[in-house]
Amino acid sequence: MVLQKLSQTFDFLKPTLYNVEKKVAARSIPNVASIPDRKKLADYKPVAEDEFDHGLWDAILKQHVVETDGTLGEIKGVHLIDYDALAKDTNFKAYLSKLENTNVAALPEPEQLAFWINAYNALCVSLLLNNWEKVQNSEGKYSINNLSEMGSAVWDNEAGIVGGKTVSLNDIEHKELRGIWDEPAVHGCIV
Repeated sequence: MVLQKLSQTFDFLKPTLYNVEKKVAARSIPNVASIPDRKKLADYKPVAEDEFDHGLWDAILKQHVVETDGTLGEIKGVHLIDYDALAKDTNFKAYLSKLENTNVAALPEPEQLAFWINAYNALCVSLLLNNWEKVQNSEGKYSINNLSEMGSAVWDNEAGIVGGKTVSLNDIEHKELRGIWDEPAVHGCIV
């Protein structure tokens, strides 16, 4: 009886809770659709050669991302990062240093898109490695969201230095990616 009453109350509150959630999301995720002159990758001709070489990052991923035999829920063939091995890889530190010291504005615009996508992903991995004891919660579940603290989402915290500037993951996603580029596939490219 009590559970039924709670369920009815929750059903009654669903529309209100949905509206609250929608308003919170609207305030925390910038609406970029109204930003004029956002760029489309299709408007650029392919460049003959990359100015910034992501070969180091590519090699790191090939070495430390492994396919598992297991499943994650209903997903089979899950790929995971071997964080223990990656934490010892000096190439990862070298790649982060390369991101830190690059003059991003000097890169051709299409390359800036690739640069910021790779920077976002590398900084996510770096955050995990630098805070590994916090990443695993008391129930043994691993999530970058475990790095959020009261009043401070992990996405808003300093993630690292890129192009000489300290940035958060939200800075990269909402300013450098979504704020400049009209490319819906961006969300499929960042972790």
